[in-house]
Amino acid sequence: MKHSQTTEKDSSNPTKIKEVRGSNKCKEVSLLEIGQMLNVTFYNNRTVGKNSNLFSRHLEKTVCDCNIFPLGVSSWNDIKHEKLNHMWAAIEMNIHRDHILGWMNELWKKCRGHLHSKYVKDEPIQQSLRNVPTGVDKKEWKWLVKEHFSFECFQGRKNAHPPDLANILFETRKKDNKLVEHETIQKHVQLEKNVQADPSLPIIEIVEKCRGPQTRNYVFGLEGGVKAKDLKGGTSSKAELLVALRSTREDAKSLNEENESMNEENKSSNDRCLP
Repeated sequence: MKHSQTTEKDSSNPTKIKEVRGSNKCKEVSLLEIGQMLNVTFYNNRTVGKNSNLFSRHLEKTVCDCNIFPLGVSSWNDIKHEKLNHMWAAIEMNIHRDHILGWMNELWKKCRGHLHSKYVKDEPIQQSLRNVPTGVDKKEWKWLVKEHFSFECFQGRKNAHPPDLANILFETRKKDNKLVEHETIQKHVQLEKNVQADPSLPIIEIVEKCRGPQTRNYVFGLEGGVKAKDLKGGTSSKAELLVALRSTREDAKSLNEENESMNEENKSSNDRCLP
């Protein structure tokens, strides 16, 4: 990636040049000639190796293009089939369609999250409506701010209303939109019963009722869970480690001196005992 340059003038160095990162234009892909392709290798539904970063940047650039990807929908599932075909045509590939569209779904969500963070977060709604990003249709932006970013489901985590644990379990373990493993089904039923019995219980207590006390091989990290470092012990700073190392070395030196002294005494005693 090329870097743009700015010149800083001062009395000591009037020609000093400062390099700053330019915008992500993914020129390597956009400058390809007609019919020219980049080879990419897929592993576990993601690209790896040579050209992997270029492909990822190309996808990100594509999903942030409002002429290709619609913003005025609540979720990816609401995008019409013909729109998905239009998106897919921009990628110019013939394989891995479902995997790549799933990847684009993730990038699309991140793109909208970036728009919220940059233009809407911590701003009054009227100011947010005026902060129309470059290239975004005003009607789509108005809908996105008033109907999506202000919607209760979108604001849930921000306002300390975490998602329901039973729903999390179902969404992360489902296959063909249903739970199939017997143990998972039991845990799902148990979670629902615990939440319904006492909705005021902290999340960590609900989980421990289902899975027992937390151990090293099971750490629950959502809203009050114990973190891995709490079980393993906190990490020490560099200064603390140096102090501990110095103390250990001093103790070792003292023990060595004491050992040498005892060896000398033993040697003297043995010499006196000899005829």
